[in-house]
Amino acid sequence: MTTSQSRGGDLAAALLVGVLTMLVFSPVLRHGFIESWDDAEAITENPDYNPPRLSNLFHYWVPPPKREFYVPVTYTLWGLLAMRARGVAADGRATFNPVWFHAANLLAHAIGAVLVFLILRRLVRGRWAALAGAMLFALHPFQVEAVAWAASMYTPLSGMFALFATWQFLRFSDARQNGTRFAWGHYALATIAFVLGMLTKPSIVAVPLIVAAIELGLRRRRLRQIALPLGVWVATSVPIVLATRIALPGTSVPAPDGPQRAIVALDAVGFYLGKLVWPAGLVPDYGRSPRWVIAHPLAWLACLAPIGLLVACRLCWRRAHWAGTAAAAFAIGLLPTLGLAPFDYQRYSTVADRYAYLAMLGPAIVLAVVLCKYSGRATFAGALVLLSVLAGASVGQLRYWNDPWTLFSRTLERNPASLAANNAFRYLLVMHGNESARACTLNAGQLVAVGDRLLAQRRPQIAAAAYRLAIRRGADDAATWDKLAEALVDIEDLAQAADACRQALRLNPCDREAQVRLDQVLDRLARLSCRPASQPAA
Repeated sequence: MTTSQSRGGDLAAALLVGVLTMLVFSPVLRHGFIESWDDAEAITENPDYNPPRLSNLFHYWVPPPKREFYVPVTYTLWGLLAMRARGVAADGRATFNPVWFHAANLLAHAIGAVLVFLILRRLVRGRWAALAGAMLFALHPFQVEAVAWAASMYTPLSGMFALFATWQFLRFSDARQNGTRFAWGHYALATIAFVLGMLTKPSIVAVPLIVAAIELGLRRRRLRQIALPLGVWVATSVPIVLATRIALPGTSVPAPDGPQRAIVALDAVGFYLGKLVWPAGLVPDYGRSPRWVIAHPLAWLACLAPIGLLVACRLCWRRAHWAGTAAAAFAIGLLPTLGLAPFDYQRYSTVADRYAYLAMLGPAIVLAVVLCKYSGRATFAGALVLLSVLAGASVGQLRYWNDPWTLFSRTLERNPASLAANNAFRYLLVMHGNESARACTLNAGQLVAVGDRLLAQRRPQIAAAAYRLAIRRGADDAATWDKLAEALVDIEDLAQAADACRQALRLNPCDREAQVRLDQVLDRLARLSCRPASQPAA
């Protein structure tokens, strides 16, 4: 195969990665803002974007005394998007079209997936193996939160810059090894991308370590070959890290002591490994705060997973150094948010899906190398099935990010004690005129109000979840069971609806509405049970 044919094949494969990523995540373009969870503060209610002007954006580049994050590239891009997305509602209020923000997130993620393919092509010989690894990075449900949440644009955008910097550094390393003239040009591009990434999200400060792990562990470079170029990156990152500390001088999260921080960090890595293998029940707030982890010793069993992985990589280093390199890339990508240094989001949870975004380069390396080493129809068929399942899971996960009611109802189903979900629902209830929602906790009555709102919006499945949670929190009365039954009837869950009606009648035998609904439900169940198998449902 000629060089031009090889490049043409790589270009076609890269385009395929980008197109497939866009197709799988395209439902996000129909989503709204999650205004109860940072989208309002960062974008829709940000005074710098109402109205958006270029002059309003300059101050983001100076570390102010009180700002949550020093991410000037992100705020600048939001401001530019706001200029195009801003409109005026019928009542005169400023509105923003969310499609522009979601499209920017999606585009950054698709470009990041293409860059993962280009990185893997530097590491493995098989084009289709590299494509499969890139698709694992792109389609894993871990990536949904970063892409679907408008206020998390800094995650896919910084990931894109970090991956471009990694790719260009690998090209620099190869060019310098071969004596190519433009070697330092690649390094200059890599350095610019790294700086832009740091100004987009400072947690990509770990990128030099990821590059070092790939160069030393997988490409077998010598330390003296990469020490100076990567050392310049580290030195360049210091002013940005200091600027971040000025903008975010401290955290309100109580910091555990040294050994406990190690437990929190190992627990986080173990949690991510578990969700990497079985990505079910993904939500924005897992409630896995340092205090929770320390108070639940059984949860420490998750620490065994990273310890076991470390031992396995050490034992197999000579025969499979690629596995150790991939594991190192995964762990290093998580390093800034493992809780070794406290950060504000730990008041909710140390772990969050978006924190695994860049770390997914590690599993991508594993899949690409495995497909290269053990190539065959069965192997690639298995990889195709795996990627198809992940794509379906991501599409399913995207549904929960359609709006805040859906997202946080799902969160409360999985984690009823979720501080983030309770705060979000309080915001939503206040926005809809329920002043009692200003209370410090979301009580049963407020959850019933959430269910009523959802039922009025014809979202019975989520309303049913809200009513169930309200009942568990104390609203165990006939009226709430009646409403739950109504929602269950709407979603055709007739058996559960009958049980809800019986509960309402148990609490209030004179509840005529519950009796009538129960009779109707039982009649429908009887007719369904008597219908011949060949007869279609009405």
